[in-house]
Amino acid sequence: MLQKFVLNKYILAMKKVNNCKKPYVLTAIALLFVATFVTACSSGDSEDEKPQASEGFLKCKIDGTPRVFNYQVGANDKPDDFNAIHFVTVGGLETNDPRTSPGFDFQLISDEGAKETTYTAANESGPDLTGQYYVQTSTGTTSYMGNGNSGTSFTLTITSITNWGVKGTFSGVLKSNDVFVTVTDGEFAAPYNKN
Repeated sequence: MLQKFVLNKYILAMKKVNNCKKPYVLTAIALLFVATFVTACSSGDSEDEKPQASEGFLKCKIDGTPRVFNYQVGANDKPDDFNAIHFVTVGGLETNDPRTSPGFDFQLISDEGAKETTYTAANESGPDLTGQYYVQTSTGTTSYMGNGNSGTSFTLTITSITNWGVKGTFSGVLKSNDVFVTVTDGEFAAPYNKN
């Protein structure tokens, strides 16, 4: 519809300009309409080609409290086109100070290659999957980990793997010493690190 409108406008303009004695006006108008027509006719980008936000996000609830780890969110380095993605690593911080900020990260290692599916840490019988929430203080770092051992769990659902990065959801039960925390409603979109 837009293409037909632009073409009709071009024809009308050309009829008016045909009586014009200045050839540069005709050329300028013709170029303007051709540019408009080409822009209007361009096809839409495929999902992988669309520009996406360069910044990602990582959020969840820890023991029912919403937490946002949107600083320095990133995934592993971008894989090359010839190999399967054998690992997915995603992490983020609550503040922009990596020395003192609480953070959340997880890593999946898959011999078969990571795919858009759900993975569950299951002791030594499942995929190599670990989720970690850590709190840094002046006296050290306390890490809560979930990998399917000692009453812990971690589930990762990859919903998208593209040239931009990785997106999905996560949840689990993480442990530090004898203290457990429950992670729910986890979501992330992490761009690959820049090479």
